[in-house]
Amino acid sequence: MFDAFRGFLESLSTGKDNSYSGSSNNNNKLVWSFAGDANNNSSQGLVEQTQIGGFTSVFVNRVDPLTGLHKGWEPNTVFKHNLLTNNGRDSFHNYLYTNQTSGSQGIAFIYISLAENSGAPVAGDTVVSGELSGSMTRTSGTAAHTGGTNTTTITKTFTCTDTQYSGIQKSGLHNNPAGTVLSHQNTFTPTALVSGDQLQITWTLTLG
Repeated sequence: MFDAFRGFLESLSTGKDNSYSGSSNNNNKLVWSFAGDANNNSSQGLVEQTQIGGFTSVFVNRVDPLTGLHKGWEPNTVFKHNLLTNNGRDSFHNYLYTNQTSGSQGIAFIYISLAENSGAPVAGDTVVSGELSGSMTRTSGTAAHTGGTNTTTITKTFTCTDTQYSGIQKSGLHNNPAGTVLSHQNTFTPTALVSGDQLQITWTLTLG
């Protein structure tokens, strides 16, 4: 499953032998569609009410208490559509379009936060409620984008080293390690972690 997911993300960047369409139940807005062929002729269909969107995927790599070795990545939540906050939308418009002052665009949205909070994300949120610290503290992920495509992935693997968590289930995307500009937010299946377990978050972002 994990290898298939990796292959799917790679195909989004290369445009080879793939097709994908996404939709959101948020106000019945259709988000994006993508298609490509073996000749690298890709097309990205923008539809009415297209918005900055994408999805979040989460995988867990648990440590075997008998051997101390990791058992392998298992899917927790795959391809769940994420929520773009009002704050994040305004920031994108500012950074991409209205901010014309050289050097003042700010840092990219690559910082990933985690929380055990079970509340549903809403567009007015500016922080991830109950954001974790320690080994699960907000950290910059690795961004990847292929020119000419409409997809950027931001991935971070967290390793639990300090305590036990009973149900990590929320993640946010920020443009700095401590500020309050929260661009995206999503929830996933609650997962417990003990020391040695790993949690990998991949944000896949599209810009309409």
